[in-house]
Amino acid sequence: AVPRGHALAEYDTVPLSAIDGLTFGGMLQDHRFERRIQSELNEANIKTNIRFRSQTVLPLMKFVSTGQCCAIVDPLTVSSAQLIGLRHKDVVFRPMTQPIRYDYAILVPKLRRLSALSRQLASAWEIFLFDKLDEMQTQPSKKILD
Repeated sequence: AVPRGHALAEYDTVPLSAIDGLTFGGMLQDHRFERRIQSELNEANIKTNIRFRSQTVLPLMKFVSTGQCCAIVDPLTVSSAQLIGLRHKDVVFRPMTQPIRYDYAILVPKLRRLSALSRQLASAWEIFLFDKLDEMQTQPSKKILD
Protein backbone atom coordinates (compact mmCIF):
# COMPACT_ATOMS: atom_id res chain seq x y z
CA ALA A 1 0.00 0.00 0.00
CA VAL A 2 1.46 3.33 -1.05
CA PRO A 3 0.11 6.88 -1.14
CA ARG A 4 -1.30 7.96 -4.49
CA GLY A 5 1.46 9.81 -6.31
CA HIS A 6 4.28 7.89 -4.56
CA ALA A 7 7.06 6.62 -6.84
CA LEU A 8 6.16 2.99 -5.98
CA ALA A 9 2.68 3.53 -7.43
CA GLU A 10 4.31 3.57 -10.88
CA TYR A 11 5.39 -0.07 -10.55
CA ASP A 12 3.22 -2.95 -11.77
CA THR A 13 4.89 -5.15 -9.15
CA VAL A 14 7.26 -3.82 -6.49
CA PRO A 15 10.65 -5.48 -6.03
CA LEU A 16 12.03 -5.60 -2.49
CA SER A 17 15.00 -3.50 -3.59
CA ALA A 18 12.63 -0.60 -4.37
CA ILE A 19 11.52 -0.28 -0.74
CA ASP A 20 15.02 -0.01 0.73
CA GLY A 21 15.25 3.05 2.98
CA LEU A 22 11.53 3.94 2.83
CA THR A 23 9.28 4.73 5.79
CA PHE A 24 6.71 2.06 6.63
CA GLY A 25 3.87 1.29 8.95
CA GLY A 26 3.76 -2.27 10.23
CA MET A 27 2.11 -4.68 12.58
CA LEU A 28 3.31 -5.13 16.15
CA GLN A 29 6.72 -6.81 16.17
CA ASP A 30 5.49 -10.13 17.60
CA HIS A 31 2.74 -10.55 14.97
CA ARG A 32 3.35 -13.54 12.69
CA PHE A 33 2.85 -11.56 9.45
CA GLU A 34 5.23 -8.81 10.64
CA ARG A 35 7.88 -11.39 11.57
CA ARG A 36 7.59 -12.89 8.08
CA ILE A 37 7.94 -9.47 6.47
CA GLN A 38 10.99 -8.59 8.56
CA SER A 39 12.54 -12.00 7.85
CA GLU A 40 12.14 -11.52 4.09
CA LEU A 41 13.57 -7.99 4.29
CA ASN A 42 16.51 -9.12 6.43
CA GLU A 43 17.32 -11.97 4.01
CA ALA A 44 17.37 -9.47 1.14
CA ASN A 45 19.40 -6.97 3.22
CA ILE A 46 16.62 -4.39 2.88
CA LYS A 47 16.37 -1.70 5.55
CA THR A 48 13.14 0.21 6.19
CA ASN A 49 12.17 2.79 8.76
CA ILE A 50 9.13 1.56 10.72
CA ARG A 51 7.44 4.75 11.89
CA PHE A 52 4.03 3.39 12.92
CA ARG A 53 2.95 0.10 14.53
CA SER A 54 -0.58 -1.28 14.85
CA GLN A 55 -2.31 -4.44 16.06
CA THR A 56 -4.13 -4.67 12.73
CA VAL A 57 -3.26 -3.46 9.25
CA LEU A 58 -6.32 -1.38 8.36
CA PRO A 59 -5.55 1.50 10.79
CA LEU A 60 -2.20 1.92 9.03
CA MET A 61 -4.07 2.89 5.87
CA LYS A 62 -4.84 6.30 7.42
CA PHE A 63 -1.10 6.99 7.62
CA VAL A 64 -0.58 5.69 4.09
CA SER A 65 -3.44 7.80 2.73
CA THR A 66 -1.91 10.97 4.21
CA GLY A 67 1.50 10.21 2.68
CA GLN A 68 3.26 9.45 5.97
CA CYS A 69 4.32 5.89 5.13
CA CYS A 70 3.89 2.81 2.97
CA ALA A 71 2.76 -0.61 4.21
CA ILE A 72 3.04 -4.24 3.18
CA VAL A 73 -0.47 -5.65 3.51
CA ASP A 74 -2.39 -8.89 3.05
CA PRO A 75 -5.07 -9.46 0.36
CA LEU A 76 -8.04 -9.02 2.73
CA THR A 77 -6.74 -5.59 3.71
CA VAL A 78 -6.76 -4.67 0.02
CA SER A 79 -10.35 -5.89 -0.23
CA SER A 80 -11.40 -4.12 2.99
CA ALA A 81 -9.81 -0.87 1.87
CA GLN A 82 -11.86 -1.06 -1.31
CA LEU A 83 -15.05 -1.52 0.72
CA ILE A 84 -14.37 1.58 2.82
CA GLY A 85 -13.41 3.68 -0.19
CA LEU A 86 -9.63 3.88 0.18
CA ARG A 87 -8.75 2.00 -2.97
CA HIS A 88 -8.16 4.28 -5.99
CA LYS A 89 -8.76 7.37 -3.84
CA ASP A 90 -5.70 8.06 -1.69
CA VAL A 91 -4.02 4.64 -1.52
CA VAL A 92 -2.62 2.51 -4.33
CA PHE A 93 -2.00 -1.22 -3.89
CA ARG A 94 0.74 -3.00 -5.80
CA PRO A 95 1.80 -6.63 -5.42
CA MET A 96 5.35 -7.47 -4.39
CA THR A 97 7.47 -9.33 -6.95
CA GLN A 98 8.50 -11.63 -4.08
CA PRO A 99 5.27 -12.70 -2.35
CA ILE A 100 5.25 -12.86 1.45
CA ARG A 101 3.08 -15.63 2.89
CA TYR A 102 0.25 -14.60 5.21
CA ASP A 103 -2.19 -16.58 7.33
CA TYR A 104 -5.84 -16.30 8.29
CA ALA A 105 -7.25 -18.45 11.06
CA ILE A 106 -10.54 -19.75 12.35
CA LEU A 107 -9.97 -20.47 16.02
CA VAL A 108 -12.06 -23.15 17.66
CA PRO A 109 -12.06 -24.66 21.15
CA LYS A 110 -9.89 -27.72 21.48
CA LEU A 111 -11.73 -29.39 24.34
CA ARG A 112 -15.36 -28.97 23.37
CA ARG A 113 -17.42 -29.44 20.26
CA LEU A 114 -18.60 -26.45 18.28
CA SER A 115 -22.31 -25.77 18.18
CA ALA A 116 -24.12 -26.32 14.89
CA LEU A 117 -24.38 -22.55 14.43
CA SER A 118 -20.64 -22.10 15.08
CA ARG A 119 -19.77 -24.85 12.59
CA GLN A 120 -22.07 -23.27 10.00
CA LEU A 121 -20.54 -19.82 10.55
CA ALA A 122 -16.96 -21.15 10.36
CA SER A 123 -17.78 -23.08 7.19
CA ALA A 124 -19.44 -20.07 5.56
CA TRP A 125 -16.48 -17.83 6.49
CA GLU A 126 -13.99 -20.33 5.04
CA ILE A 127 -15.94 -20.55 1.75
CA PHE A 128 -16.19 -16.75 1.54
CA LEU A 129 -12.49 -16.35 2.34
CA PHE A 130 -11.32 -18.85 -0.27
CA ASP A 131 -13.68 -17.40 -2.90
CA LYS A 132 -12.35 -13.88 -2.20
CA LEU A 133 -8.71 -15.01 -2.28
CA ASP A 134 -9.26 -17.01 -5.47
CA GLU A 135 -10.92 -13.95 -7.04
CA MET A 136 -7.82 -11.94 -6.14
CA GLN A 137 -5.58 -14.68 -7.64
CA THR A 138 -3.58 -15.13 -4.42
CA GLN A 139 -3.28 -18.93 -4.64
CA PRO A 140 -4.58 -19.74 -1.13
CA SER A 141 -3.90 -23.06 0.55
CA LYS A 142 -5.50 -24.75 3.54
CA LYS A 143 -3.60 -26.10 6.53
CA ILE A 144 -5.23 -27.39 9.70
CA LEU A 145 -3.17 -26.90 12.84
CA ASP A 146 -3.78 -28.63 16.16
